[in-house]
Amino acid sequence: MPGGNELASLVEPPSNGIVVKRSQVFAGKKLLSGGGRLHHLQAVPPPIAIQESYAVDEDTWRIVGAETSPTAASWEPVVVIVCATIG
Repeated sequence: MPGGNELASLVEPPSNGIVVKRSQVFAGKKLLSGGGRLHHLQAVPPPIAIQESYAVDEDTWRIVGAETSPTAASWEPVVVIVCATIG
């Protein structure tokens, strides 16, 4: 089954230390699975956590990251999806 990593990412504007990111597979591909991580460049991980990670529909995965304590550190959620051409 041929796979692919083609996706379109959408980031919603940050609000109160919460960042939402969605990734959607391109037409002709099927979302098989997904997940995410929180990306940062700090030597010590900032106080952030994944709050939500789930399939919104048949071709979109959503992840929500949030600060568990206010931080000036720069960070963002990264969505990882597995998709394939079926049929």
